[in-house]
Amino acid sequence: MASAAITSTSCYSTPLTIVSWNIAEAAPSFAAPSFSRRAKEAPRLIRECILRNQPPPDIIALQESPFPSFGTDVFEEQGYVSVGGTTLSHCGYVDLMLKKQLAEQSRPILLD
Repeated sequence: MASAAITSTSCYSTPLTIVSWNIAEAAPSFAAPSFSRRAKEAPRLIRECILRNQPPPDIIALQESPFPSFGTDVFEEQGYVSVGGTTLSHCGYVDLMLKKQLAEQSRPILLD
């Protein structure tokens, strides 16, 4: 799994941090020491990896999520909400997560 972090400046001169990550359906490698344990821990590991940056990202874009509510299930308790997703990807789902404060100033989008 690879991730990319980008810092940008909006038209309001407010810095935004964005993480975009193809999580490959949150599936562990077949070479993982304990496939079943890694499968259970994958959501926590993904969450910790993304949120270890300080401050945490304003926007999280997940590609190849294993199911439509994965982003919400993994990041809702940390203050993120989904503002759009799609199943048009060749593999899994795509979800765009925003910090709740940012989402309150935004409107939902359709990614279809």
